[in-house]
Amino acid sequence: MPAPNTSPDLAAFYDREFNTRLGIADPAALLAGWQARARKARASLRGHRDLAYGPGPRERLDLFPGAQDAPLLVFIHGGFWRARDKDEFTWVAEPYVARGVSVALVEYALAPEVTLTTIAGQVQAALAWLHRHAARHGVHFSAMVVAGHSAGGQLAALEGCRPPSPGAPSPRAVVLVSALSDLQTVQCAPSLDQDLHISDDEVLHLSPARLQPVAGVQVVTAVGSAESREFLRQNALFAQHWGSARVRDIALPGGNHFSACEALADEEHPLFEAVMGLCGTR
Repeated sequence: MPAPNTSPDLAAFYDREFNTRLGIADPAALLAGWQARARKARASLRGHRDLAYGPGPRERLDLFPGAQDAPLLVFIHGGFWRARDKDEFTWVAEPYVARGVSVALVEYALAPEVTLTTIAGQVQAALAWLHRHAARHGVHFSAMVVAGHSAGGQLAALEGCRPPSPGAPSPRAVVLVSALSDLQTVQCAPSLDQDLHISDDEVLHLSPARLQPVAGVQVVTAVGSAESREFLRQNALFAQHWGSARVRDIALPGGNHFSACEALADEEHPLFEAVMGLCGTR
């Protein structure tokens, strides 16, 4: 699927295409609801919060143990690399832990204080830390599945492209929900790039659609059918460039950018069941 044709108002076009709040009746109330769900989940989940995987104040993760030797699901939040934090998404962990899957929620530094290159490096460091240290916190995992929403999907996809290294094998699978696969069009949206300052080098080396997943990594994608044309295009690029690595695309009829993330934690939704299948648990 080709990128949209250029036009004199290209910047306005991409600003509109990446405005995830368009068409949402009350975005502030929706996000407040997520925060309330997250607080309730933190009150009930047993685990370890704010474990440091690096020296920075946001280089922290939460770790919630599931069953012994269960898979570990790592969730990376979105927010266009410049907003949100892990504490708003504890509700994502709750249904998986209830089904025996261990869950880690990763936080990272935000633009414009740091670059996308730095953020990607922090996520890589977080996964390496989990391989080395999760057992110290009661999580002896059999395999790792990395899931991300929106900008978090781009970061998760990069982990599926990183060759394994000693002590840090590639994840078994990546789950990409409303994920950003091509940074070139993000670079064209002034409302975003005023904070992100994406370089041409980052477009080349941090756009998952321009990379190849590691052999054997399974990829599941999903995007809401009511999301913008650009989010639909970004999702389609995974099929175009990653071929058979993308084992499944989950339909989200009528879904918007926010309900797509909610489907990830809905025990009755096919997306949740697909993640459980990747974890080897039903």
